[in-house]
Amino acid sequence: MIHAVADAHTHLTQFLSFSPRIVFYAEQRGCGESTALELSYFFVRNPLMRRNCGAGLLREIRSEKLDLNDSPADSYIPTILYDELQNSLDSKTGNRAVADALSMYTKGFERVIEIDGVPVKQDLFCPVIAAALTAEMDLPADFLERAIVLPMEKPLPEQKASKKKWFFDLRRQELEPDGDCHFRDAWDDWAYGIPSSLLKEAQQFIVADLDARIEVGRHLQLALPLALAAYMIGGDCYEQTIEAAKVLLANRAVPYTEPEQILADAHAIIADRANVEGNWFLPSERLKDKLRAMPER
Repeated sequence: MIHAVADAHTHLTQFLSFSPRIVFYAEQRGCGESTALELSYFFVRNPLMRRNCGAGLLREIRSEKLDLNDSPADSYIPTILYDELQNSLDSKTGNRAVADALSMYTKGFERVIEIDGVPVKQDLFCPVIAAALTAEMDLPADFLERAIVLPMEKPLPEQKASKKKWFFDLRRQELEPDGDCHFRDAWDDWAYGIPSSLLKEAQQFIVADLDARIEVGRHLQLALPLALAAYMIGGDCYEQTIEAAKVLLANRAVPYTEPEQILADAHAIIADRANVEGNWFLPSERLKDKLRAMPER
């Protein structure tokens, strides 16, 4: 459900101020995260399918966005479909500029990028759907705060047969003989048929509804774009999407780095008034003793 609605929401992104990062992740290869990404190619608006891409991705986004029309409904906003996400977010070997662009879920914030050695300011905001293998690197917590994470189950023994590498390209050629995809065109027609005034009215209702049903703040921002798309699709899609989003946002595991984990544990220790003296004073030795008493750390 979330996968389908996430694809649909890319056709409404020009009317939204933010777009959650959608991440298919697995702890081992062969779980279907890349296949899920390939399926999105046929449905999302203006797909850019990339893997381990560097600054060329930023130049491509900029060159396309330079042709923006004055009308939001006609503006070009690509959808980045990014495989092997963990490599670009790696603090040691990844591309910092690409990582910033992939993390940028809010519209209206410019970044300075270099085009042929010349610094240029550009708003690189666009939807991102990605696949990641977390066994190779934990995704940064600051990225996951902007993401709705869809864990992929381990494949059954009978599903472990390797997928033909040419399958996706072959299907793309069959479905896009003239450069268009009838699946994607149907979503585009649907989105263009929705008046912007109706979207604004629906958004006001949905914000109030989510405020009562989902934790406010960033969680509401992440859920709103998908909820808006589900609301426009109609039927029971809206209620199913809200329930699925509540589960994903409540249960997602955001991994901490070791320094972040120490800070989180220290905060929990200090929050227990039984550990502190006077006006929130905690002796260092007592803090160390409490931290050492956490064998799972």
